[in-house]
Amino acid sequence: MQRGLDFVARLCLALVFAQSIPGKISGFDATAAAIGAKGVPAAPWLLGAAIALMAIGVLLLLLGRQLRWAAICLLVFLIPTTLIFHLDLAQMGERIAFFKNLAIVGGLLLLLSRPQST
Repeated sequence: MQRGLDFVARLCLALVFAQSIPGKISGFDATAAAIGAKGVPAAPWLLGAAIALMAIGVLLLLLGRQLRWAAICLLVFLIPTTLIFHLDLAQMGERIAFFKNLAIVGGLLLLLSRPQST
């Protein structure tokens, strides 16, 4: 049962990131512009790096391999994204996104804290 629950937990985390990758790729220019509008330098390069980090993290989660690296990749993407784009807690949508991301960070930190076999 533990292995099944572990897979479902990893799948849930992976899906959060996997579902956003196609939109970032298809809307690359618009997403890079939104990042640049927040004053972040080298937005297209950073967006490419973010897509790569998410893809690597998702793949590792789904394979159940190198889970610490999966968590690190996703945290390196998620923490700055949350701090740059979702700190306007006066806006309900941003507050929801902030706390959703905070919960995901918690799940990824739990993944980091677990003993790893691979």
